[in-house]
Amino acid sequence: MEKADKRKYAEDKPLVCEDCYFWSRRKNGCTRKQCYYLLPKQPEKDTKKQDNVWVALMENILLVLDTVCRKFYRT
Repeated sequence: MEKADKRKYAEDKPLVCEDCYFWSRRKNGCTRKQCYYLLPKQPEKDTKKQDNVWVALMENILLVLDTVCRKFYRT
């Protein structure tokens, strides 16, 4: 389940907050500071670091291929 503010909630969250276990009719509001069903934010993966590793790996592979091709061409 997802709200308009892009926060992610658990699938078992009630559609209406008044149906939630933590809703207080006396206070006319939730008893918790933060919604119980709100999922924690997922950390974004560091794609820049992965790209740098991939580029370094490809440079090493191309360097090795270059030296192998030169040795093969000379013989």
